[in-house]
Amino acid sequence: MIPPSLQEFYIKTKGDPLFAAEGMDLENASAAIGELYQTTSRLEKLYRETKKEYWFHFRHSFLKTLHPFNFLRSFIECEKRRRIFLAEPSAASARRLINSYWHALASWEGDVSSYKKAHLAFIRMERLERSNPEYIYNKYSVNLSDVLKSIDLLAENGKILRAEILFRLQLLLNSAIASKKDNVKVDQDLLETVPRMDYIPFELVGPKLTAESDFILSLEEDVMPSILERYGPIYYTLSHFDGRPKNHQFYLYILKSPEADKKFLRITLADEYFFLEIDPAKYKFHEGISIYEPLIKRGIRFWHQSATTFYSVRDFTYQADLASIADLHWRRKFLDKFLVLSQKSSLLDLFFWNGVIHEQTFLRMAKIEAASGVLNPLSYVFIVRSYPSLFFLPFNRSVWRLEERPNFVGSRFAGGSIYKTLDDIRKDVGKEDLREIFLGPSYRAKDWGELFVVE
Repeated sequence: MIPPSLQEFYIKTKGDPLFAAEGMDLENASAAIGELYQTTSRLEKLYRETKKEYWFHFRHSFLKTLHPFNFLRSFIECEKRRRIFLAEPSAASARRLINSYWHALASWEGDVSSYKKAHLAFIRMERLERSNPEYIYNKYSVNLSDVLKSIDLLAENGKILRAEILFRLQLLLNSAIASKKDNVKVDQDLLETVPRMDYIPFELVGPKLTAESDFILSLEEDVMPSILERYGPIYYTLSHFDGRPKNHQFYLYILKSPEADKKFLRITLADEYFFLEIDPAKYKFHEGISIYEPLIKRGIRFWHQSATTFYSVRDFTYQADLASIADLHWRRKFLDKFLVLSQKSSLLDLFFWNGVIHEQTFLRMAKIEAASGVLNPLSYVFIVRSYPSLFFLPFNRSVWRLEERPNFVGSRFAGGSIYKTLDDIRKDVGKEDLREIFLGPSYRAKDWGELFVVE
């Protein structure tokens, strides 16, 4: 029974919540954020000891700037409080929910501010103010202006969140006053509340993979960690890889981590593959040729660069779309369709674990580079490896209330790319060559031994 004093607030909270993640495993999400924090701490220690940029790390610790840890913890707490309130609506649980909103907002504002200050600091340190360098993600160009504009938009969204919390607080207070009067009526507009949703450009039927693409997909699956669940195909339209909207075929996997008893989410682009030529005589790589030495000495000429890794494109909000589709269509049809499609966070805990995997992989690469006395600059760490299109949840309409979205993709289509497509390398590789290419990561892990350990 919902007390009359809580009816309007209850309806608003149920239909159009703030800081919510319907279907997310709260305990698993907290564990992932905790592991991410530990990995980020190890990364900072490595950078501090190798590059010796003590002033930056003293003022802008990775633990306070690289990822919005305070906000993510507060976000999880908000969802916990939402579920408690909906299960047992009371004045006390309503107050706790409102308080959790304020904590989440304060964390959002603080983390966004720290994130921007760190950017401004490394821009000064690396003297990037005038050059406004570009960073090529596949074929899209992202420059510093794009990055700073997206951070400013994060701050603007905080202002809208503040207004939303105040509205809900006022709604709660007004309902309490009205409940003491006779003939209490619930606002009909609130009764019809549905969450904000964005169009998802997808289909579940489409052209089959070519025999060649199907073979390569099998190679990719062969080297994945234990596949617990597999869903697809999903045909989804996006412009990230082509410079114009194009329909592509994707598969979604839930995998078991080889290093711990944890599951994580991976999405694969199945109808297009990208490769990096690793001939040291022809190219100078931004990460240094040393990380490809295990392949070079085996005569492997190409590295498979997955299009869906978190650093291949800067905007991977499309992956939240794909995960939501898979969850609703195949995994958990019983979930609230409107809330899942609005928040796109029902599998967010598994997304977070994928973020942990990426951070751990980056730490491994950094350890290899540090052994040679070379590390990527801070600008690379923040622009390429902080993943704001995941951790600030711009795909979740219970968090992102602005109509305008951050432009994580980039301001222009660059045209060129350091990556080659299958068409580009077809004449140089056969089936066995492709098999060796996909074994590249395992060769690297084998050769690097102790350096490949995250601890």
